[in-house]
Amino acid sequence: MSVVTGSWVADVLLLAAFLLYLLHRKLTSTHGYFKDRGIPYLVPYSLLGNLTVQIKAAADQATFLYNSFPGERFFGFFLLKEPILVVKDPSLIQQMLVKDFAHFHDRGFNTQLDGLLSMSLFMLKGEPWRSLRYKLSPTFTSGKLKLMFQQIVNSGDRLLESIEESLGETVDAKMITHTFVMEVIASTAFGLNFNRNNPEAEEFLE
Repeated sequence: MSVVTGSWVADVLLLAAFLLYLLHRKLTSTHGYFKDRGIPYLVPYSLLGNLTVQIKAAADQATFLYNSFPGERFFGFFLLKEPILVVKDPSLIQQMLVKDFAHFHDRGFNTQLDGLLSMSLFMLKGEPWRSLRYKLSPTFTSGKLKLMFQQIVNSGDRLLESIEESLGETVDAKMITHTFVMEVIASTAFGLNFNRNNPEAEEFLE
């Protein structure tokens, strides 16, 4: 039975057109974000945003975006309906990552990891991120990082020695890199000495 047009077929088509219109409005509701703020941007497709950017490999995507607006310090594009700001100017990047870092902590790492990884600085957002950063910042001052540098170099030297000793043999790359990462963490965070035949170091790695 028809309600609006006198034909149920026409009513169905009218309803479908209305639903499509609502979907289009929802998916394009943010597409004026950069235009309203006077920021140069890649013009998005109506429903898919800048799909031609999203389907590229990561390296090709970065190159394409960087070359899209020569001479601009920053610009925008759309990940579906979400506006994404890309900053190119080195001085502006430095200011955002140092002086104004507390205001730019949500930078696109949208993951659904569980466990300890979900509690790292790379995954947290908002107030939990800010709280953890304030706790960790004193650990990574420039002076302390300089002290850690030689320990990391020593771990790298031992990694190279381990690889050289395995020349001509099958190398377990996963185990070697795991040992290197754990050695760096143990030496810089806990002060363990990873010289050969150190039982404390061997126990830590186990």
